[in-house]
Parts: sequence; C-alpha cells; structure tokens
Amino acid sequence: MLRVSACLKSAEKDNRGACEALLSLRKIEGKDAAMLAETLPYAGDPGKTAAALERLVSGSAADPRVLSRLADALFDSGRKADAVKYYRMAAEKDPGNEWACYRAAVLLGRDGGEEYLKKIRTDPLLLRMAQAARKEMTLDAR
Repeated sequence: MLRVSACLKSAEKDNRGACEALLSLRKIEGKDAAMLAETLPYAGDPGKTAAALERLVSGSAADPRVLSRLADALFDSGRKADAVKYYRMAAEKDPGNEWACYRAAVLLGRDGGEEYLKKIRTDPLLLRMAQAARKEMTLDAR
C-alpha cells in the first residue's frame, strides 16, 4: 500500500511525500532505489534517506543515476569520503556521466582527480570548470 502511495505522490510531483512513504516501508527493496534517489533532494531528513539508499546500492547492479544522487546527498551532508566512492562507481558504470567525473575529480584533487577531469568533453560549463580545476591542481603542485 505504501509503495502505491509513493508512486501516486511521485506522479503528483509530491516528492517529499513520496520519499516519506518509501521510508515508511518496513523493507525498502531494490526496485525502490530509483524513486528514492529521485526524491532524495526533497527529503525531510536527507541523512536518513541517504542511509536507506546507501543500503540499497551496496550491490554492484545499482543504476549510475542512483549512485550519482546518493553521492550528491553524501557530499551535501559533509560525507565527502563516502561521496567520492559513489561518484567513482557512477563514472565507472557510465563514463559519459560528466557530473560524477567532475565531482570525483574535485574531491580527489591531485590524488587521482586528473584522470576524471580528462573524461569531461561535452558539457561546456563542466569543461571550463574542469580546465580551471586542472590549472589549480598544477599550481598547487608547484
């Protein structure tokens, strides 16, 4: 019943309500991950939602968009070491996910970030930001 309620709330663009309905489930399942990821930015308690989503994506079959959303939530809550892990996973599963590449690069800095910055090629804004980040990394190395 709660899953149906979450779907209806999501269809009505009540993302916070959908998120709360999903979190009320006794057992959140893998099929709930995509909706939970989409509603994550609207959660009343982003930390609780991120923790639930983190338990769901522990398997290797997680969707790259779900991984990116989770990483964003972890980043926003200050858990940057955990966030970089999920950005890297998202970038490995979907090399075209330039946002994940950019965030991973910024978080890793000179300790592996350069590799991810090189993957950004199509988004003009991220490309400029990546070029600036690479310059900063070069200047910091001096």
